[in-house]
Amino acid sequence: MKFRIDLKIILFIILFFFTGQLKIYLIILFFALLHELAHIIIGSIFKFRPISFEFNPIGFCIEMLPNRKQYNKKFLKSNISDFDNILIGLAGPLLNLIIAIVCIRWKFVSEQMLRYNDEIFNLRKIIIYSNLVVGIFNLFPIYPLDGGRILKCILRIIFGIENGEKLINLISNIFMIFLTAFCSILILYLKNISIMIVLLYLWILTIKENKRYQLIE
Repeated sequence: MKFRIDLKIILFIILFFFTGQLKIYLIILFFALLHELAHIIIGSIFKFRPISFEFNPIGFCIEMLPNRKQYNKKFLKSNISDFDNILIGLAGPLLNLIIAIVCIRWKFVSEQMLRYNDEIFNLRKIIIYSNLVVGIFNLFPIYPLDGGRILKCILRIIFGIENGEKLINLISNIFMIFLTAFCSILILYLKNISIMIVLLYLWILTIKENKRYQLIE
């Protein structure tokens, strides 16, 4: 399996250091790693084979080859491996949601036992925030985020492989336009440079995917 580190991560660390957000960024990366491990575990259950693991500025990305036997099995207008990929894609966000729910539930128990210990409650809030950010962010319908991968598999199953590729590329670009407009408003009101940084990186991913799609047309 190939391991790759996107050196733009250094730029992100420097920027978040000077904006005073490095601690929360590193915590988010930790839960992003757990998120990716959930994909690997479910993928191994379906006998997917990991071929590459990338560490990039917005987390981690695992690429896995499907089980060849599953890939050759017809499922509606695609194959059964697309259905497996949907479950694998859901594993990461689901883990983040479970962690957040456990921490929210822990609040009601620990409030009585710990008498509002500020340090512990701050840690709980950071864990909840980090997991919600990682989980919700990855469900955006932008390929290659989890939401984009899941939607792509659903579209391939319903409309066929070629039409599925075309539709997910179109949806990714439309969503990025609306996300850019929404984030522009947030940046103006919150004055948070981290939103702009992440948005720019998402556009890099989108443009890269557009070029890939043009090559396979």
